[in-house]
Amino acid sequence: SSPRPVGSVMGIREDGVVCGSVSAGCIESSVIESALSRNEPHSLHFDSITNEKAWEVGLSCGGEVEVWIHPGPGPSWSLMRTLLEEDEPFILCTDLEPFQQWIWRPGDPGDDQNEAFRMRRSGLNDKTFLNVMPGRDRLIVVGAVHTAKPLVAMAHELGFETLIIDPRKALAESEQFDPAPGKIIQGWPQDVLPQIRLTEDTYAVGSFGQSADTG
Repeated sequence: SSPRPVGSVMGIREDGVVCGSVSAGCIESSVIESALSRNEPHSLHFDSITNEKAWEVGLSCGGEVEVWIHPGPGPSWSLMRTLLEEDEPFILCTDLEPFQQWIWRPGDPGDDQNEAFRMRRSGLNDKTFLNVMPGRDRLIVVGAVHTAKPLVAMAHELGFETLIIDPRKALAESEQFDPAPGKIIQGWPQDVLPQIRLTEDTYAVGSFGQSADTG
């Protein structure tokens, strides 16, 4: 067991700025120190702390974690950044011995990668670590009615990208939402939806009828 799921990622900048985490705060300081001091790919192993080592870095929950640290930029990082910015799914494949990295994308050959992507499950396969990066979950809400407000708020808390579709100009305003959805499109769903890239990470909720006033 571990505080964070397999495949959790933490980015560490040279000036110490950190994004993400690999535990619940138990080992981050040691990971950051090692990443900034060793300019080479390496791994760190952490297990549960004992009573005798209560003040040392470790996992108070009794879990065990192996952390792989890779100083950047790597040969695949430019493509990885582009895919993340465009919200395109991929798997970052890392061979640990000998070290090499490459990007797998849906449609590329690879039974292990296809299965990992289908299950949305990162993990170690033989000596290759598969870090699954699915597209960001998206919630499309058709109809900017009162029920849409808590839906957007909950989706925001869960990290979803949110999109509102409504033909009514008076309702299709971001000011009525807190937090505001990622995007509001004024239009009928049958006209808007064909223009949106729908994936298996897209969810939709409909909440208004054909009698809506489009004024």
